Amino acid sequence: MKYFILFLLAAGVLLAGYFLIPWPVDPYAVSDFTPIHASRSLTEADDERPLNSTITTAVSTDGMAFEPTDVWIADQAHTPDVVQDARGRLFLYYSGWIVGNELNRSAVAVSQDAGETWVYKYLTLTGSDAYSSPQSPDIVLLDDGTFRLYYTAHASDFVEGIHYAESQDGLNFTHAGVVFLPTGYTAENSTTFKIGDAWHMYALSKEGPQAVWHLTSDDGVTFSVYARTSFPMDDEVVVPGNGLMLDEKFHLFVSAPESGEIRSWSTKNGYDWYPDNGVRLSPERGHAFVKDPTLVELEDGRRLMFYVTDTTD
Repeated sequence: MKYFILFLLAAGVLLAGYFLIPWPVDPYAVSDFTPIHASRSLTEADDERPLNSTITTAVSTDGMAFEPTDVWIADQAHTPDVVQDARGRLFLYYSGWIVGNELNRSAVAVSQDAGETWVYKYLTLTGSDAYSSPQSPDIVLLDDGTFRLYYTAHASDFVEGIHYAESQDGLNFTHAGVVFLPTGYTAENSTTFKIGDAWHMYALSKEGPQAVWHLTSDDGVTFSVYARTSFPMDDEVVVPGNGLMLDEKFHLFVSAPESGEIRSWSTKNGYDWYPDNGVRLSPERGHAFVKDPTLVELEDGRRLMFYVTDTTD
């Protein structure tokens, strides 16, 4: 009987400890903020700034023809970029105007169910000496699981260039260095990818899409200027977005400002580009434009596109 009572007391202590000891909260399960759902500015309804932009999604079975979905991500948001980790979680980075209680900052939305539901987290950055906060996030997931974030920021002398930071959890980043800070010029809104052993970065200059920086690197850290280039299609110059591999080619999805469409170019080596036939996505349902595409291949083989369109309600 004595041993039975001692057993009950020990079991009670263990149970009390189980309920009293605070268990760690899954950081990917709880949102830091609720994304804003706001109507566009009535005075600047045609302005494509984040104030009047919405991030939403489209889906494709072949990676070329996309259909819009009803999945809404956020209003007053733009320049999305997405990666998928080894567990199948989607990390969607974007810049926004009103982001929770903050203004003009970047955030990350995390989905653990292939983009059906989302948790919204502030993107934190330490160790940076840049004057401005990180904008236009450009994310790459390294082979060892490290999240490498390229981003646009003003340095202390107000020169706008591309910096980079790294993270192990995709939420908390540490500044690691400056990638490209052109003297007397501007570099912003980069897209970065690797083909074979070569890294390629395309970034807008102050001349816009007419003179895009093409930077190359052997390690993804030290980049040099390879060329200034552009992507003309049907009498307009398109804006590089992000891309994915299809049929042993890298397809760069681009925004066509005049037509308001998303189209694509393809390459086998990152240097020689050829325009793809057709349109990847056209504005529908009363929208004026679609732009800023970023894509991921889901585990079931579908391709999910995140893109920006004008807020209509």
